[in-house]
Parts: sequence; structure tokens; C-alpha cells
Amino acid sequence: MTIHKEYMMQQSFPAEGVRRIVISEVKGDLRVQVWDQPAIQVEAKRIAQMEPEGDVLMLNGSDSSLQLLVPRHVGLVATSVSGDVRIAGIQYVELTGVQGSADIADIADVVSLDKIKGDVRVRNCNGTASAADIKGDASFEEIRGEVSVISVAGDFSVRGAATLKGRGELKGDVSVIGVGVVDLERVKGDLILKDCSELTVLQVGGDLLAQDGIARDELARAGPPRPPAPWRLLLHSPGQCSPAAISMSNHLTSKYLRLR
Repeated sequence: MTIHKEYMMQQSFPAEGVRRIVISEVKGDLRVQVWDQPAIQVEAKRIAQMEPEGDVLMLNGSDSSLQLLVPRHVGLVATSVSGDVRIAGIQYVELTGVQGSADIADIADVVSLDKIKGDVRVRNCNGTASAADIKGDASFEEIRGEVSVISVAGDFSVRGAATLKGRGELKGDVSVIGVGVVDLERVKGDLILKDCSELTVLQVGGDLLAQDGIARDELARAGPPRPPAPWRLLLHSPGQCSPAAISMSNHLTSKYLRLR
């Protein structure tokens, strides 16, 4: 009987001068973690190309899952990953074309995600965070800058961000907690708000629930205008609201609200 063993290749590169890692065509999962060594460690079965070019390390064509250990100052750009992605602790992240899920945490600057077929989770980002064409659920937690999304097929949630901008259709339920300014186009499911200060929304297909008060609204409509104008709600002091100002086919649930 012949036993076939699969060995992982491990190679290190000096991290001095490297500011960005560019990865493409990973046939497996991608894992990136930080360590305190002045080097970049690459582990995979086989990589077609590993080449430093100035301040960039190019990694192309991994036949299996790819694992990296990098210093904190390094940013990462990755395209075409057939598995899941998990990245933590680095400078910035740009992902395009992930067949699995993406879990991003503790990023010093921006996070940009595009064409993710699984779920997305981004937490503890000191810059802005953007996502487009997400086929699963998407959640963002503790984002210092703006969260911007275009087209999310699953449920979508934001907990803690300066602003939220949503374009295209958010097809699931949307939950927004602790966001200053919320600007959305179309929400197909329910829209739940808590501890927000201002909301602009074009269309809500389900219920609109607001906790901790709507001080006043600036636009109510009885039918779809042409071109459509958004509802604009200003959410200020807790305990006051005017649900009668929201009409159309949407239902404002008032169990969290006290009427004037």
C-alpha cells in the first residue's frame, strides 16, 4: 500500500520595504495574521509565482490554501479566492472575487470588499469599510469611518459607525445601531434603527422600527412620487416620534416609540 503525504511549503521574505502584498488565484482558503517578526512567512503546497517587486510582494497561483504571517504595517490586495478568507491585524484589505465567506478584523485603515459569495463580517476598522455584490449576510461592527454598501442579498447589520450609505437593493432585513447618519435607497425587508441621529431612505418593503425616538420627520408621502423622493427622518432625542407621518404600504411599528 502506498501512502501519499501532502507537504506544505514554507518560505520567508524580508519585510523591510514591503508595504503591500498582492495575491491572486488561491484554490483554497486564505488566512492572514500578524506577528512581531520583521519578515513575511508564506505557507502553501505550491505557488506559481512569489516575487518581490519594489514595495510589493506578488503571490500568484496557489494550488491549495494559503497562510501568511506578516507585520502590522503591511496591506493586502487579493483577487479570486475559491475558499474562505480570514484576515486580522494588518494595515488595509482589498478583496475581489471570493467564493466563500470573508472575516476581517482589527484593520488600521480601509476595508474594501467586492463580489463575495458567502457571508461578510468586518469589525474594528479604523478607516472606512465598503462592500459590493455580497451574496450572503453582511455585518459591520465598530467602524470609525463610513460604511458603504451596494447590493446585499442577505441580512445586513451595522453596529457602530460614523455614517452608513447603502445603494442598490438590500434584500434582507437591515439593522442599524449607533450610526450617526444613515442614507439608504431600497430595503426589501424590515429596517430596524437604534441610537441613530438621521435617516434618509427611499423605500422600505417591510416594517420600519425605530428605538430611542424619532424627534421629527421632514418628508411624508402618500404615494410614490415621480421621480421618487426619499423619506427623511431626523432622529434626535429619545421618547418622541410621529409615526402618522409615514404612510404608503410600509408599516411603522410603534412598540418602541412614545407618541407626542
